[in-house]
Amino acid sequence: MSIKITVLILILFFSFQLSAQQDLEMQNKNIKNVNNITINDPGVNEGIQWLQSSANWTIDVSPETRTNNDGNLNLYGTSGNIVLWRPLRLKSDLQVLGSGDHYISNGNLGLGTTTPTSKLSIRNVGALDGVKLLDFSESNGESFLFKGNFLGTGASGNSVFIGSNASGYQSNIMTWRGDGNIGVGITNPNARMHLYKDASGSQTLLILEKNEGDINENSEINLDFVFTDDNTNGTPQARISSVANTDASNGGGMEAEGTADLKFWTASSVNSTTNNLVERMRITSQGHVGIGTTNPDPNFKLSVNGSIRSKEVKVEANWSDFVFYDNYELRTLEEVEKHIAENGHLPEIPSEAEVTENGINLGEMNAKLLQKIEEITLYMIDINKQVQQLTLENQELKEKVLSLENQ
Repeated sequence: MSIKITVLILILFFSFQLSAQQDLEMQNKNIKNVNNITINDPGVNEGIQWLQSSANWTIDVSPETRTNNDGNLNLYGTSGNIVLWRPLRLKSDLQVLGSGDHYISNGNLGLGTTTPTSKLSIRNVGALDGVKLLDFSESNGESFLFKGNFLGTGASGNSVFIGSNASGYQSNIMTWRGDGNIGVGITNPNARMHLYKDASGSQTLLILEKNEGDINENSEINLDFVFTDDNTNGTPQARISSVANTDASNGGGMEAEGTADLKFWTASSVNSTTNNLVERMRITSQGHVGIGTTNPDPNFKLSVNGSIRSKEVKVEANWSDFVFYDNYELRTLEEVEKHIAENGHLPEIPSEAEVTENGINLGEMNAKLLQKIEEITLYMIDINKQVQQLTLENQELKEKVLSLENQ
């Protein structure tokens, strides 16, 4: 150690031991290879200070102006920031005093509380935007990633918002309102789950996806409806499910990009369990609808196993007015009689056996029945003409007979 440095250290040491406080000016000289420097009981506004034109930083140990912080190390700055270039390690609790208490105790971080009981405890009752996780400056539109409001209870009470990272405006992706309502794409959900999508882009609001690897005929995605009270076990009373179609060429399995049917279930009895759900209607991937059947006829759009009651049914079909065309060849009654005798039914009308096996096409059958009615009408018109002719001839004969009797 050089003589100059040794002299400086001794001067510094003895100067702090003097009862009368004196300034020590180093005049830009360095102190090197010194194990420790002891400063005993600095006075008012004293300690170690760095004085500059732009900042005034102070490190003081138990200064007399902070009588309740004896033994503490205090850092004070009139401007600028305190920057730590290496990790800060503390063996005791850390409390940061400001507009609210921020406290680290036993590994727990407390914001707004000095007694954190979890890894992160936040207490900010009655505050709008009490907790925020921002994706950029708060002054730039408040676009946030996470936000919590603490305003009390009920619909206008405590709420949690998950936002987007779109800059320049506030955008809620998901809201959990204080009354339990959850909204996706909407700030104020009006139901337990409220999905909202504006007119732009895809109109899909909800996707249910299930990954089973090897998909087979038992692969289903279910949406259950459950009504509960104190006497039930929470099993569904109704269900909508999508079931994967099988492919015989694929060993009875189906690839993930294949097709699926849509099924509708209801309970078969009161106090039902899942096993009591019965499929009531099915819509196949080809657009065929079955009611009361799990296997809709692929030749028809609607298959109903049961009766149908309706105030009106509209059927579009070809009509039978061709019977009245001049070129229509109307069978003679003798030909009709012969057909009935040989076949047991009217011409162009299916037999009982055919109807039993295949049923009837309502529109086609109505047209055929109308055809027979129109044919009968033509027969009646012809018979009426014959009757009128016979009546006329009969009247003429009566007049001739009467004339003969009067002679």
